[in-house]
Amino acid sequence: MLVGAGAGALVVAVEALGPERLADLRGFGRLELALTARRAETLKARAYDGDLARVAVPAEAGADWLRRWPTRRMICGCR
Repeated sequence: MLVGAGAGALVVAVEALGPERLADLRGFGRLELALTARRAETLKARAYDGDLARVAVPAEAGADWLRRWPTRRMICGCR
């Protein structure tokens, strides 16, 4: 868990994420996939947060959806 400046994030490696844990994370609110700027550049995405690119995870996406992207390494449940 990361906390600071009135915000927090719970970070989990996608490889360790199962359906039950994903459901638990959804209880914290909107889910975002976090990618390093370097990985985002490889995917032709922009890292608007400096060294981090964030991608919204669709509400219907399951843990298998997150693992299908080989570049997806973390999912971040942010508040």
